[in-house]
Amino acid sequence: MNPNEFTIKTQEAIVKSFEIAKENSQSEADIIHLVKALSLDLDGTLLRVLQKCNIKLNTDFIDKELSLLPKVSGGNFNNSISRDYN
Repeated sequence: MNPNEFTIKTQEAIVKSFEIAKENSQSEADIIHLVKALSLDLDGTLLRVLQKCNIKLNTDFIDKELSLLPKVSGGNFNNSISRDYN
C-alpha cells in the first residue's frame, strides 16, 4: 500500500483509523477502524454512496466490533496495520 497514491481524503481516513485504534487501546488498525473513520466523515463518499443505495449504516454494529478487538495496556505503543488492512 503506497499512501502517496491516495487522495488527501483517503489519507485522512487512514490517519483517523489509526487514531481510533489508539483511542480504543488497540495496537493494530484494522478494516473496521477504517470503516469507523469513513463513517465519521459526514460529507464523505461512503455515506453518500450508502444513502443513494438506501442503506443505513449501523454504527452500533461498528462500535460493537471495535469493542471485541484485543486491547493493550501499559505505556506507549505504536499502531501497526493488520494483514487484512494492507
